[in-house]
Amino acid sequence: MKRKITSVVCAAALAVCAVGFVACDKETPHEHSFSSGWTSDATHHWHTATCEHTDEQGDKALHIFDGDKCIVCKYEETELPVEPEHDSHTFVNYVYNNDATCEADGTETAKCTGCDETDTRTKVGSRTDHIYVNYQCKFCETLDPNAPIAQGLTFGEVIGENTEVIGYEVTDYSADVADLIIIPSEYDGKPVVGIAGCAFDDKDIRTVVIPNTVEYIGITAFRFSGLTSVRIPHSVKSIGVGAFMSCTGLTSIVVPDSVEEIGEGAFACGNYGVSSVLTSLSVEEGNARYAGIGNCIVDTQTKTLVGACGTSVLPTDGSIEKIGAYTFMYCDKLTQITIPNGVTEIDGSAFCGCENLSIVYIPKTVAAIADSAFMQCEKLVVEYAGTIEEWHAIRKIVVEDTREEHKVKCTNGETTFFENNPNE
Repeated sequence: MKRKITSVVCAAALAVCAVGFVACDKETPHEHSFSSGWTSDATHHWHTATCEHTDEQGDKALHIFDGDKCIVCKYEETELPVEPEHDSHTFVNYVYNNDATCEADGTETAKCTGCDETDTRTKVGSRTDHIYVNYQCKFCETLDPNAPIAQGLTFGEVIGENTEVIGYEVTDYSADVADLIIIPSEYDGKPVVGIAGCAFDDKDIRTVVIPNTVEYIGITAFRFSGLTSVRIPHSVKSIGVGAFMSCTGLTSIVVPDSVEEIGEGAFACGNYGVSSVLTSLSVEEGNARYAGIGNCIVDTQTKTLVGACGTSVLPTDGSIEKIGAYTFMYCDKLTQITIPNGVTEIDGSAFCGCENLSIVYIPKTVAAIADSAFMQCEKLVVEYAGTIEEWHAIRKIVVEDTREEHKVKCTNGETTFFENNPNE
């Protein structure tokens, strides 16, 4: 009986021990399994889990691009799909463009709330009054009625086809010095329609205000004057030969779209021994004949360069075939220049007095050069793209009957400007 009890107790103890062994056995950790291929989006690549934990991502990292392709996963960048256009634009919050004048309302612009499309419309009621600068409206060029008209002006009659007086022109200015000259728009009840030749020649003036009744500026009208500021109004149709010649104080000139004719040397602002400060030459868009290109003024009808300065860059697109007379005269800022291929003629005194001009490159297309083209260019050496024989085949136009023998370097040797030249 005692053995039976002992057996039961031992069996119970073994059962308890068995339960204890089961409870003490730790659970084995789960290891994710991942695909060998890469999964990617626009910024990252990774290996996707193949076990039940499909949201796990292994080896996730940013793309490393070489061009448009990731060097790790071979993902390629592509353009984003274009969003379909919306049915209609919605424009709100228009912003004024501050472009009203005394003649017209300005505009205002808004951006579509759903895309980058913009809409510009008239801002009704934004038209301004005259805004005067130097007693002249900056928009319409009308003179301020309170402008102090210059004293010392002399006027001459302008006769029409029927021998009647149709207006007046300024013929002279008697005062010695003036910082501001305002030319009236009327004289003796008729419009002032012109500025005669030599009217302000060699006058010590600074700023001149030209009314919007003036239609022409005559030959050498402001030559040798101390002019530093001028605004050519939109009424002007013609600018005479040498109109602003040797106006060394002018820094900029704008040719309005109304101008139909510009005479030779009109803007040759250099002067012997005096450095010109002219750095800007331009033509308003819309001019039917003239164009501003690279600080040059070009006659598009004749393909002639008619205005230039020390900062000019000659166009190489075939725009010019002729360098006009006096164009660079006394331009001491010019040290070297390349005549564009396609130019066939260099006119009289085109580079006269360019004392610092040391090299000029002349293409084989040039067929005629005026004898005075490079007069008083003491440092000049010509580099010609052709042979000595071709150089002397160029016609030398006698204008000033000068014979300055500049050195000419050709492809087969050196010669001089007129040496053994039968083509004069």
